[in-house]
Amino acid sequence: MDKIGHGKWGGWIVPLGVLLRLFTVITAQPGFLSISCGGKTDHTAENNITWVTDAGYIDVGQRADIDIGNVSALGSYLHSLRYFPKPLNKSCYQLPVTPNAPYLLRLWFVAGNFSLVKGNLEFSFSIETVDILATREVFSVISEQIYYEFIFVTSGRVLYICLVRTFSSYDPFISAIELRRLQDGMYQNNIGEGGRILVLQSRYDVGGNSVVRYPQDKFDRIWTPFKSSGPSRNVSSKEPISTTNTENLPPTAVMQTASVTLSETQPFLLDSTFDSAILLVLYFAEIETLNMSESRSFHVQLDGVQHSTITLMRNYSALEVTISPDTEIGRVELVESTNSTLPPIINAYEYYWEINSGRPTLSDDIYILNDIKGRFHIKDWISDPCYLIPWNGISCDDITGDIRISEIDLSGRKLTGLVPENIGDLTALVNLSLDNNAFTGPMPNFSNLIMLERLYLQNNNFNGNIEFVSSLTNLKELYLQNNNFNGNIEFVSSLTNLKELYLQNNNLNGNLKWLSEVKNLTKLYLQNNNFNGNLEWLSQLKNLKELNKQEN
Repeated sequence: MDKIGHGKWGGWIVPLGVLLRLFTVITAQPGFLSISCGGKTDHTAENNITWVTDAGYIDVGQRADIDIGNVSALGSYLHSLRYFPKPLNKSCYQLPVTPNAPYLLRLWFVAGNFSLVKGNLEFSFSIETVDILATREVFSVISEQIYYEFIFVTSGRVLYICLVRTFSSYDPFISAIELRRLQDGMYQNNIGEGGRILVLQSRYDVGGNSVVRYPQDKFDRIWTPFKSSGPSRNVSSKEPISTTNTENLPPTAVMQTASVTLSETQPFLLDSTFDSAILLVLYFAEIETLNMSESRSFHVQLDGVQHSTITLMRNYSALEVTISPDTEIGRVELVESTNSTLPPIINAYEYYWEINSGRPTLSDDIYILNDIKGRFHIKDWISDPCYLIPWNGISCDDITGDIRISEIDLSGRKLTGLVPENIGDLTALVNLSLDNNAFTGPMPNFSNLIMLERLYLQNNNFNGNIEFVSSLTNLKELYLQNNNFNGNIEFVSSLTNLKELYLQNNNLNGNLKWLSEVKNLTKLYLQNNNFNGNLEWLSQLKNLKELNKQEN
């Protein structure tokens, strides 16, 4: 029998035989977003779901068609992929989501001959929202078709799926993205109202003979057949099974099959590895015809300790048991009750691990960077600024337990207009580079940037006085050359840690005596301004190695 196995980190490795059955039934469904990554055109696939290209969700990377030999075994939406060659290190899809609604997310990685050309592929991907930062690893070779499936809720409106280069020689790629809106309440007792994400480890149709997904499961979950290794028999029914009393609404097709133990003394053992499981959901329904003298009751035991007791009625109604263990589970068994005349039965089960979420950048810093991004139309700033690989031109640091922006480098981006005032609220900044642009106007208030050590403003069209530097007492390097700054320089007298000062080619004036207080200076450039007065202050600068004061 073909089985779907789980790969490294909870990914799934799908044999081609299962895929032949897997992609035969789906019709268009509200709440579904199905993206064929690298696909050329929108199309309706084998199961009538409308697949769209990824053009509206990402604008970097390159597409490629793949060949995996028996390509007919793959859904048409897996015949292509999008990969991200150098210099791309982190590339993100942006998907719309509804805040506080539960979602199923499934990501496919089918390498095909792309792996033959590039060799075995190892990289990572991340799932990012305002309250979720989760990362998984992918290791793909030509013989594997891998998917990862997640259940999550977020308070945000945008979901980022990011492909991340972890080795220089491996280009990350992705084949398809399936996003499925679940019904409100599904799994939410376990994932809350946002900020928690579960990764599927197994989802089994016990006693089933083939893979079940949409339309049998209206939420397009994938249920794979399960056969116990112990003595058991499979049973089935054509009667409709009510799932209204369950939270997670298992499909009728799954609940119409089951497995019953044949041993009166041996418990029914679920043959899975539950270590690290954060959520285990068991589904039960009586689908055999019982006479009045027969009853079925049994205990659910976790490592020999009773968790709950199941008593099934003759009404074709599903029951659900949710287990959220505080410690790791070794064995899950179904043990017949002493007052039962029939052995245990089980129809389906699924279990999940929780992914630990990374630490997000401080929300105030994100707000300011997004404002800067919007003002200057910076397209390559996507998702969390600091997670895994910081944005281009951004550096981050852990400051007293918060992830903060410590450096902004916008040099040479051909930016124009005024410098946003809220840059002065990035209080963890150590380096700020705005040089080689076409900025104009006076500088905003920088009095809150008390950690700033390097400020590069050269080669712009700034004007006004330089009072904005007076509170930057940790400055070590100050580059103001080739602008239109004016007024005197008394404000630099408080910069006692300053080592490099470039003021040339401005309209600055007045006496230079204030520089006598800046005793750590090693480099000083003053040329082409309107300074006056004597040079007695120079005798105070014992560390000075470079000086240019011409044209004053």
